[in-house]
Amino acid sequence: MVALLDTEAPAIGTDPTGPGGTGHSDAWAPFDVTRIELSERDRRRAVSDLDERVDCGDHSVRLLVVHDGDGEQFVAVVLGDVCGRCDVMVRQVDEEILLLIGGRPVVGPQILLGVPPVSAFAGATRTDGDVSPALRSLFARSGALSVVLTPG
Repeated sequence: MVALLDTEAPAIGTDPTGPGGTGHSDAWAPFDVTRIELSERDRRRAVSDLDERVDCGDHSVRLLVVHDGDGEQFVAVVLGDVCGRCDVMVRQVDEEILLLIGGRPVVGPQILLGVPPVSAFAGATRTDGDVSPALRSLFARSGALSVVLTPG
C-alpha cells in the first residue's frame, strides 16, 4: 500500500496510475479513500481568491485559494501538471508549512491541501462522504478531472 500521508518522506508521493497518470486505478488505494469526480459546474461554485505560480524550492508550484459565500476558505498547492488527469492524489498538510512541504522534491503530480493542524478535513467532509462545494471548486480549478482523498 502506498503511504499517502507520510509527510516525513523526502519526496512527495508517487503517481499510482503510471507514467501518464491519466488512467483510473483502484488497485493501489486503501479502503477508506474518497474519489471525487469533478465537473465544470464545480469549477464555478466558489470564488477564486488566488491562482498564482510561486517559486518554491527548486521548482514552481501553483497556489490556489477559494472561498464561498458562507465564509468557507481553502488553500492548496498544486505540484506538477494535474490538468486533465484522473485520480490526482490529495494530501493534507498543515497550512502553516504548506509551502515548505511544497518545496520538497516532487514525484508525480498531486495537490497539497492546507488544513489547520487539528482539522484533517473536518468540516470539509460531510457525513454522506461528499465534500463542501468550495473544496470541490478548488479541486476543479486545479484542472484535475478527479481527485482521491484519504482521511487524516
